[in-house]
Amino acid sequence: MDDQVGPRELGEDWTSRLAELVAGSPVNLVSRRDRGDVRRLHIDECVLVASALRLRPGARWMDLGTGGGLPGLVLAGAFPGVSWVLLDARAKKVDQVRSFATALGLANVEAVHARAEDLWSDRTATGGFDGVISRAVGSLEHTAALARGFVTTGQIVSIRGPRAVQEVERFGSSADDLGLLVDEVVKIDGTIRPTWLVRMRGQGPAPADFPSTRRTLLRSTRGGASDGPARA
Repeated sequence: MDDQVGPRELGEDWTSRLAELVAGSPVNLVSRRDRGDVRRLHIDECVLVASALRLRPGARWMDLGTGGGLPGLVLAGAFPGVSWVLLDARAKKVDQVRSFATALGLANVEAVHARAEDLWSDRTATGGFDGVISRAVGSLEHTAALARGFVTTGQIVSIRGPRAVQEVERFGSSADDLGLLVDEVVKIDGTIRPTWLVRMRGQGPAPADFPSTRRTLLRSTRGGASDGPARA
């Protein structure tokens, strides 16, 4: 759309500072083996993800299962005109993300401690987001089931690993059940590990039987691993 804009450039100092914050946290925000290379393995990937997006200023987006604030903090820096809710079920991680946002001067970030299932059930946020993005929150079905209630005709963007195309092929009937359309599957060039974006879009309000469909999908995919290396 014409009113969408690309990301602003994030300076070397800014991205290095975020990497230092994540790596130096007393809470485990990345795997132990990644702590010495957070910049290349995590921050740079999120910057490249941001470069593939065009978002509308004034929009409201969620980073679902933000963990250590990735990709949400990078996206908030890259798209300062967009409001970002960074959601995670682990209070210690949310506290860290909130402090990182303050340290980086990000006024467009709200770090929220809640389970996606509970937040949606409250119906305070149902359909209230222009988009939801998620990185390493289980299988594609699991991610879609968690995110669907937060968008009406908005986007759901799932950051995937090397089996993204195969995941989408298996996702067909679940997408229909959730009232979602898969728009495209895009490879992100330049990342140190294979990275793909699966873009989905809500086809109006969630179907009437969405709560039961969501419960079924979450039970069947509970504990399902993301299709790639462990990420934040």
